[in-house]
Amino acid sequence: MVELARLRAAIRAQRRLDIVYADAAGRRSRRVIWPVQIVFMDSAHVLAAWCELRQAFRTFRTDRILGAVEGARYPANRAELMRCLHGHLGLSARADC
Repeated sequence: MVELARLRAAIRAQRRLDIVYADAAGRRSRRVIWPVQIVFMDSAHVLAAWCELRQAFRTFRTDRILGAVEGARYPANRAELMRCLHGHLGLSARADC
């Protein structure tokens, strides 16, 4: 499992992360993501990120992120990604992302 401090550092630095992720069944996959926000849920911490593979926002339980390698800075502005993420989640009226 990757420490939350490393994920927060990647968010602040606007760095891509190449992650190894395990789904609920234990199947592993690799993704390159642009981390945007950590959300604290009742039973888990969740990383909201733009997924380069899916070309969409996805959420990743932090306890299922098995490894992460920091990469180059992603090209988008984090504040703009946050607005788009909130629109995607229905938390704002933003629909042009």
